[in-house]
Amino acid sequence: MTKAVTTLLPTLYRRAFWLLLVLVIFSLAAYFSAMVGLIASAVAHDTDLKVKAKVMTDITTLEANYFRLTGHLTLDYAYQLGFKDSGETMVFVNRPAETITMRPAPYDF
Repeated sequence: MTKAVTTLLPTLYRRAFWLLLVLVIFSLAAYFSAMVGLIASAVAHDTDLKVKAKVMTDITTLEANYFRLTGHLTLDYAYQLGFKDSGETMVFVNRPAETITMRPAPYDF
């Protein structure tokens, strides 16, 4: 019986070694795969933050231009730019804004 155990032990050790080696290689591959995913996610997040900052800057600039232009738009200024009366009746309702927004406000007619 001891002879069978002594001849079986090197085979078991060899199998255990290869099994542990495969597990270590698999663990390292999973670790590096996770690290690559983490780095790619961080780069994408940084890119998104830069795009968001640029869009917010553009929105702020457009809002500033909108409010600057609304103070200069008059009928005389439109005539200076070459606009002409169409002869049709127009309805224009002007109410003071309750909040500053770029969305159209609902009007009660």
